[in-house]
Amino acid sequence: MVTQPAPDVAILDNLIEPASLPRSVSLSRVKVAKNGILRVSSNAVSKHRHGSVCARIIASRLRSVSILGIDIFGARRVASLDRLLIGMEYAIRQKPLIIHLSIGLARHRRMDELEEICRQAYDHGIILIAAAS
Repeated sequence: MVTQPAPDVAILDNLIEPASLPRSVSLSRVKVAKNGILRVSSNAVSKHRHGSVCARIIASRLRSVSILGIDIFGARRVASLDRLLIGMEYAIRQKPLIIHLSIGLARHRRMDELEEICRQAYDHGIILIAAAS
């Protein structure tokens, strides 16, 4: 079994479009589903572009970068806290240097769970970048 090297950046957002990135970027994509983490086919596309925009910005600053795109939205425009937590757990196991979150969450009773998973990332030496909203 061949193991892939750890990604430089894990982006938790919607599906990242490979065609939107320079060839120097190594991209792997997964999606969070009810039954866990699923690989995404190479021809899968998203009608929402935010994840691709974030990946392009990162790629424009780094000449060669490996990105793990984790789709926590699926076909919906809103990600659940459950999908976010599953995606974060998966990202931490992949050992990226950075986890990028550009998502909005309303106040939630379970924010202690989000805080705990963020602490786990920090304890593993992973830098968290998140948009404030």
